[in-house]
Amino acid sequence: MRVEASSPRSWFEVSGQPDHKRVGAWADTINDTYYPLDLKSLGSDFRYGRLGIFDVGRIRVASVHCDPMLCTRRRTHTARSGSDYYFLPIPHDEMLAVTQRNDAAAELSPGDFSVISTYQTYTYEQPTENRLISLRIEGDQLRQRIPMIDDLLGQHFSGRFPAVRMFVDMARSFASNAADLDAASAGRMAHNLIDLLALSLDAPETAHLSGDNSVRAAHRSRIFNAIERRFTDPQLSSGQFVDDLGLSLRYIQKLLAERGETLSDLIRQRRLEQARAYLSDPTRASQSVAAIGFDVGFLDAGYFSRVFRAESGLSPSAYRQRHLP
Repeated sequence: MRVEASSPRSWFEVSGQPDHKRVGAWADTINDTYYPLDLKSLGSDFRYGRLGIFDVGRIRVASVHCDPMLCTRRRTHTARSGSDYYFLPIPHDEMLAVTQRNDAAAELSPGDFSVISTYQTYTYEQPTENRLISLRIEGDQLRQRIPMIDDLLGQHFSGRFPAVRMFVDMARSFASNAADLDAASAGRMAHNLIDLLALSLDAPETAHLSGDNSVRAAHRSRIFNAIERRFTDPQLSSGQFVDDLGLSLRYIQKLLAERGETLSDLIRQRRLEQARAYLSDPTRASQSVAAIGFDVGFLDAGYFSRVFRAESGLSPSAYRQRHLP
């Protein structure tokens, strides 16, 4: 059974299938709308599965209601092309568990969430009938906005923390309403949703990590937060990070180099990501490209245009023309 997402929302159900075909039909639906994985029922009888999906740009939003199931993403699945996504499950009724990188399972209660990379193996266990919403975000899009995302895979982000609650509330509202918005409004909401996700990922859940990993993860988080606070300053220098963080420049560079990153690259990527958001924002349609470049931290309009084209394959003006309604 082949399915394709469209906007407004597309719905798929398997309750009309014969009993012996429901699990297979549900597995086909999940494979076709998410990405390849293995799925099996955890109950004696799989009776119900309903899925609603819609796409906003490069984010796929899904509402799921189904019987107990176990989903496993294996190396045979990750080896296939086109499967570099981040999957964010947010349970509504009951607990579910996700496991990645051989860490302990993150047990998510309603109002919690986790971030899973589909580029790596993982398991998703839903022991009861449950409703949830999920976000499937393309890998490069989320890494450009949240470079530290791979440090946080499989962790439990608890609704006890206000920033997590705000993200979950917005994600639920987004899942309920964004399919009915015009494309430009939904796109702006999607940018805001990812901004709020970035904030919620700073919730103090890294306390359950141990030893040096906890310290390094905390320092990386502080570096990215400092970038977020200062990236629009065209006079931003590495010395300001040293002063802000109380870390030596050499240590900052070493932490980033472990993932092939540099401070200047991260600042430039964050500025370009913000530029893309502004260039696709109808409320800024009258603002010049040079002014947008300056607003995100580029002093030189020519340099802004060159690096934007190198990153996006389009000039800022062409990008704006393509993405504005």
